[in-house]
Amino acid sequence: MAATGRDAAIGFLEPFFASHPGIHYEIKRVIADGNLVAVHSWGRFSETDRGVAVVDILRIEGCRVMEHWDVVQPVPEKAANTNGMF
Repeated sequence: MAATGRDAAIGFLEPFFASHPGIHYEIKRVIADGNLVAVHSWGRFSETDRGVAVVDILRIEGCRVMEHWDVVQPVPEKAANTNGMF
């Protein structure tokens, strides 16, 4: 939902975080393979929010993020299995 580039990312993310002061992200794991990095995290908008499971996939070149994809899934009230999301 953000345009390409550093300034576009800042322009997108700053208002998002400013409008959600109670947001909390907890990184559960980081997986790296060459220049690809996946970050699995749990995001919540408040202490009582079940939140969302997020996987950000990044392609890194020269210590810079060149590409970014993400997948977001709401944490269900009741899981269909015992595996858990985190």
